[in-house]
Amino acid sequence: MPLYRKEELDTIEKMEEYCTETLGYEKPVVRVKKIKMYSLIKVDGFYLYLTGRSGNKLLVSNAVQLSLDYDDMTYVKTITSSYEKKHSEEQLENNDEITKERNMKLYNVLKNKHLLTIYRKRPNPVGEKL
Repeated sequence: MPLYRKEELDTIEKMEEYCTETLGYEKPVVRVKKIKMYSLIKVDGFYLYLTGRSGNKLLVSNAVQLSLDYDDMTYVKTITSSYEKKHSEEQLENNDEITKERNMKLYNVLKNKHLLTIYRKRPNPVGEKL
């Protein structure tokens, strides 16, 4: 509902009528009169924070924290630290902590998380893209 119509559409019945006549929905049901920004919402079984809107779209932020085992988590920290120190390609290739094998292992862990767990339900899922 546009903000400029807030005073006009002050009852649930008027909101439902607006949804039918203006938005073209069939038999809409307004369950909550107002959803505040940064509210935790659940869409198709995936938790999100409502962070804003752009035109007729809602902007959301992920509310499901990624969990990794200790080895994968420390490896991500190693990669992040190396990136923040702006190591060159040559330095990275000679780094014993960052290897192609560990990168592939981490890649497969992330791919499986996005294809087989709750992350597959998120809006704009990345599993198939991986």
